[in-house]
Amino acid sequence: MNPNYRNPLFLELRDRLIDTSREERLSHAARAEQLLAELGPKTDHPYGFYYARITNLRPPQGDEAPIRAEDARHDVRKLGEDVWDSASVPLESVDERVLTIDDLKMARSRARSTTLHGQGAQTNRLPAECRR
Repeated sequence: MNPNYRNPLFLELRDRLIDTSREERLSHAARAEQLLAELGPKTDHPYGFYYARITNLRPPQGDEAPIRAEDARHDVRKLGEDVWDSASVPLESVDERVLTIDDLKMARSRARSTTLHGQGAQTNRLPAECRR
């Protein structure tokens, strides 16, 4: 678990979320990931906005001061990672292709050695089997 949250409210939320069922944790992590993809780089929101989007529950009453977008993006990313890690998802059950460091090194090595036809120039494109 990462203790380096910029806003203690997100740390508190993480601690509450990791005590839920595995299915709920996966759902919360997915909503955090979706929220992170939608957040603008300069749009500040109050904590209740993030709470509602991640938990799908009504936010608690309290401080509605906006949280800086940069801090929120940092903390939502950390929260999603921590909640996902707490669910202990086996690699085999992930629907997406997961590349290891060795896979990436091999793909990069092959990409560097690929020569463009007739030009003698190198390309940095990944081989088709490594692209998504």
